Amino acid sequence: MKYLFSILFLLTILSNSFGQTNFRPGYIITNDQDTIIGKIDYRGDARNMKICSFIQEGRTEPTDYEPGRIHGYRFSDDGKFYVSKYLNLEDVQDTVFVEYLLKGITDLYFYRKPLYSTYLLEKEDGEMLELRNDQVEVKRDGQVFIVENNRYLGMLNYAFADCPNLYNDITDTKLSHESLIKITKKYHNYVCDDELCVIYEKDIPVLRVEIMPTIGYSVSILNIKTLELSKINMDPGYSSFVGLWVNWKLPQINEKWSVLTGVTIREDYYFGHYERHPYDYSDAYYDFHLFSTNISTSFAFKYTFPRGKVVPIFFAGGTATFEIEQNFTENQEKRIGNRVSVRNIDLGEFYEMGLQPGFILGAGVEFPFLKDYRLFSNLSVSNVWNGYMDEFKFRRTWGAFSVGCIF
Repeated sequence: MKYLFSILFLLTILSNSFGQTNFRPGYIITNDQDTIIGKIDYRGDARNMKICSFIQEGRTEPTDYEPGRIHGYRFSDDGKFYVSKYLNLEDVQDTVFVEYLLKGITDLYFYRKPLYSTYLLEKEDGEMLELRNDQVEVKRDGQVFIVENNRYLGMLNYAFADCPNLYNDITDTKLSHESLIKITKKYHNYVCDDELCVIYEKDIPVLRVEIMPTIGYSVSILNIKTLELSKINMDPGYSSFVGLWVNWKLPQINEKWSVLTGVTIREDYYFGHYERHPYDYSDAYYDFHLFSTNISTSFAFKYTFPRGKVVPIFFAGGTATFEIEQNFTENQEKRIGNRVSVRNIDLGEFYEMGLQPGFILGAGVEFPFLKDYRLFSNLSVSNVWNGYMDEFKFRRTWGAFSVGCIF
């Protein structure tokens, strides 16, 4: 348990210390509508809508702008555009930065804060409509069900009431960037002939999945606490391995943190030796050979430092090892006087074949390869145990070096 607390504490420290800046080209728009070019710190929607950290071109120190101090700001690389708005909603009464998705006869915005997000329509007369989907209780046949009331569809029908041709399109509209931009653009094109609407939002997926096949080499140490085997001197084990990792990213929320899940298969070999010399005329030599084929599954949080082409990464989390096959043998050579006897013994299972929990820590780098791919190289340490942590029968620690490609 103490290892779990150590990991959680380390992640907390890293989360605070790794609040690293990620300055990208962009510009701010002052309240006088002047444009100032520079770089803006990108941290994900939740922070972007709270503060703008800006370094003006030719300067080195950033200036923090709260909502209202500037009209807005925009990133040059992906086009994300944030503007200051006073919101008077059920859950928000404050001046905030909102993401400007579409400019037209009716403007479309998106706002997010921790545990809350909403879309907003601003009509020509300045009326602000909130598009949300509430969960309500419905009683049916004596049972209570939680259903979504699709409240936003009523708001869309109200906002676009002067365009009845959109009724069926509104019914099919989802509460998402893509779907709301599409219906708002269609409304603009119906009611406005002399001006095109402007779409600021770049098509950034909610979920991005990266496939990461890997190969590597590991050195492992077997720490034995079982009394009957504790005298065995086990040499470190060496093994190659193959694995497949998946990196789950939520780019709309945070581009630096992601979740890694992976499967690794390896075959470890350990050699142990033990000697006994009870008398001058008697010796006993014991050689132990342990072959272990196992699969490790891991779940870890990954932090990516967004700096340059060569990108450092760090990950930490939990792992579990499952034994597929074991072969534990003992070779005995005993001498009593001039008589020597040799025996080969199959000892069966050295440890239980069930799940062995543990943790994994690692760091590495990623760098571009060809046009659409990236390569990576990692160093990691993982540890699993059999039995309770304070009374374990054995513990294995791997130090691994791995390389792979990111698709």
